[in-house]
Amino acid sequence: MVGAEDAAPATITGLVLAVVLMLVIRTVSGRLKEAAASGLVIATAIDLAIDGFIIGVGFVAGKGTGLLLALALIIALLFVSLSLAASLGASASRRKVIMITLGFAFLPLVGALGSVSLLAGLPETAVTGILAFGAVAILYLAVAELLVEADEADKSTTAVALLFAGFVLVFMIEVLL
Repeated sequence: MVGAEDAAPATITGLVLAVVLMLVIRTVSGRLKEAAASGLVIATAIDLAIDGFIIGVGFVAGKGTGLLLALALIIALLFVSLSLAASLGASASRRKVIMITLGFAFLPLVGALGSVSLLAGLPETAVTGILAFGAVAILYLAVAELLVEADEADKSTTAVALLFAGFVLVFMIEVLL
């Protein structure tokens, strides 16, 4: 088992890198979504692959962690797929919507298998950092996308960046103490 002081640098690095990547993905996916319905499909595909990667990292960390992440994300992914299908319904044929949805069902599996094969055998501190990365990715989806959409609050990149800066700061304090 890795001690908190051993895992702190990897955890902080994972948190910070994830915040930066999530903000970049947010900016790019926002432009893609504005461009066309295919942009929504691409943004969703990226999200599903990242979710699968996170599930795989959980299994590298331990069976229980992997199962917990898989169960939590499967529920979320069901609603993502249903939302995408509803969004495409008017602009695409029924066959195309079904094919895209079925294809998306395999993206998390591909992401999970990819992360397990890439990360198996890594030191425990590295896995801890990658799990921190995954925690921010999940938090981003829950807070910056789902809750903000539900509340229709300010969704500017600055507001999202400040939210994650606060999260990273609190988490860094917790890890270092």
